[in-house]
Amino acid sequence: ELRGERVTSKYCPLGFADMPGDFLNAYVLKSLGQTGPALGACATFLYNLQRGVDDIRSGRARIAVVGASEAPILPSLMEGYVA
Repeated sequence: ELRGERVTSKYCPLGFADMPGDFLNAYVLKSLGQTGPALGACATFLYNLQRGVDDIRSGRARIAVVGASEAPILPSLMEGYVA
């Protein structure tokens, strides 16, 4: 129990690696475009940059917003898997 709230499994998706990108894409940019991470430790940004370049070259996309972020490991997320 954190902050007086019962922890449930609804917190679990917040720890997924693609959640920061999905959140920005859907709620901040109001976009319906594709998101999805290519994870590779310290090379994550370069993997995602390559995916963006490939999408533009192949014609799947006209522009690509590329970045990298980490999903936080918080007590509420970990307790969600126990709930």
